[in-house]
Amino acid sequence: SFVRVSMSKVVTTLVEAGVLVFAVMFLFMQNFRATLIPMLVVPVALLGTFGAMLAAGFSINVLTMFGMVLAIGILVDDAIVVVENVERLMVEEKLP
Repeated sequence: SFVRVSMSKVVTTLVEAGVLVFAVMFLFMQNFRATLIPMLVVPVALLGTFGAMLAAGFSINVLTMFGMVLAIGILVDDAIVVVENVERLMVEEKLP
């Protein structure tokens, strides 16, 4: 049915977006560990978001999905900033 096809497309798009984000982050950071950390944060945050939405009784609609997309963008950006700052501090302090 239409719902199953739509859900399949959403999952496919999510996987493609994850692969592209990973590739771009790895290209610029050139460090597998620094790339993996922000990529692990996104699924954990999504699980927490869906759990909170379920507990609060919110439905998944266009507005909530748009909000999640914006929040994921901010989350990935903040994770990149934190990882870069940690790497800078490790170089300055000569830590392993």
